[in-house]
Amino acid sequence: MTTKTTLETNVISTLSKVLGVSSDKISRSDGLVNLGGNSILCAEIASALKRIYPSAQLTIPDVLRSATVDGLISFLRRQGIQ
Repeated sequence: MTTKTTLETNVISTLSKVLGVSSDKISRSDGLVNLGGNSILCAEIASALKRIYPSAQLTIPDVLRSATVDGLISFLRRQGIQ
C-alpha cells in the first residue's frame, strides 16, 4: 500500500465533495466523467482546487483534458504544485 501525497489527498477529497462520491471509492486511474463529472462540475472542481492552490493555473478545459484523477494530479505537478 502506498502513502498518498498531500496533493493526491486534496484532489481526491475535492472530487469526493464536488461529485458526491466517497473518497475511498476514487482511485487515481478513475476517469472524471466516469465519476459523474461534467463541464459544470469541472468548473466547481477547478474553483475548489484554486482555493487550495492559489497559484494553480487551472481552467475547466484543463480539468476536462486531464481525463483522470492521475491526469489532474500530473497537470498540477507540472505547475510545481506538490
